[in-house]
Amino acid sequence: MLDLSKQNNITVIRLNRPKVNALNREMVVQLSNTLNSLKEDRETEGVILTGLPGIFSGGLDVIDLYDRDRDFMTGFWQDFIILLYQLFTYPKLLFTAITGHSPAGGTVLAIMTDYRVMAEGDFSIGLNEVAVGLILPNSIGQVYQYLLGNRRAEMLALTGTLVSPAEAHRIGLVDELSKPGDELKQTLCRMNSWLELPRQQQIATKLQLRKQIIDQFISFQRGDVAKMVETWFEPSFQRVMGKLVKKLQE
Repeated sequence: MLDLSKQNNITVIRLNRPKVNALNREMVVQLSNTLNSLKEDRETEGVILTGLPGIFSGGLDVIDLYDRDRDFMTGFWQDFIILLYQLFTYPKLLFTAITGHSPAGGTVLAIMTDYRVMAEGDFSIGLNEVAVGLILPNSIGQVYQYLLGNRRAEMLALTGTLVSPAEAHRIGLVDELSKPGDELKQTLCRMNSWLELPRQQQIATKLQLRKQIIDQFISFQRGDVAKMVETWFEPSFQRVMGKLVKKLQE
């Protein structure tokens, strides 16, 4: 599910779960464990997340998750929120090279990282949870507002809007655009320039600037999991998701 490669002092984690790098519980736990191990790797000074050509991640694996029971979904959401906290507070530089489509959960992973380079093209990115019957957890919403500003984040989230790479760059959802196929190379170049700065001070400053959101992340964690589980099993969501799963299976 994950392919690791080394570019000098940078480790690249490529999501590799065809066809769309959908996030199931195993993938979430594997990514979390990999990040933990790289945290202790002295030869790794920065980490880049990337995906497959044309797709970073299509979000949650709804086919796998749809029929799971309440205990399983509680565990899944706990693991997922822990992963997001881990990404947002990572004690090394953590960038994303977005290789293509990145809706919903794909966007969630990307916005938790320090810098995002996205391939130009006919791709979409954004948080469309409301459009498929989910709510946006407080912790994710806080980061979305932090990046886009309160009103813009609210408008996009309430309408479940997905945007193009060009629009994502214009509003600050991604930091740079690249030609398709060059996103990893461009991200490596950008990270290398950041790594020329004093790293201890850099990371300390990152965590200090994010302190308010980090504190809220911790306080919201239990409530976010409970809300997501309750929403998952609401009849209205199950109807919407059931139709989506049937369509995907066909």
